[in-house]
Amino acid sequence: MKYLIYILAILDLATCFYMSYLLEMFVFDFLHILFLLLFISFIASAILLVWKKKLGILLNFIQFPFRVYFAIYSFWFISSLFKGVKDIAPQFFIFATILEICRLIISFVTYRKLKKTYK
Repeated sequence: MKYLIYILAILDLATCFYMSYLLEMFVFDFLHILFLLLFISFIASAILLVWKKKLGILLNFIQFPFRVYFAIYSFWFISSLFKGVKDIAPQFFIFATILEICRLIISFVTYRKLKKTYK
């Protein structure tokens, strides 16, 4: 279970790296500010997960609806498997959303099992 937390932290940091390309198009409006807050929360959750703080997993729970809304998935690297295939976008987003739901369930189970060790 301990290593699973580190994997979730690495996925958050990798997602930040991926999102940094998207931040080049930043303008100041409400959705872009929410996007920037999501980017900052990825960094914060990764750091808190490594430090084994309960807030790191709670941030993962809070991030979930925004991940789905902005289509910023932890498993973005899977999209490279679908390059060159036409009309695969809907299937990819469904698959990535299912993976995010699985990540949320794994985070919840991990939170419940390690509840006593988190501060």
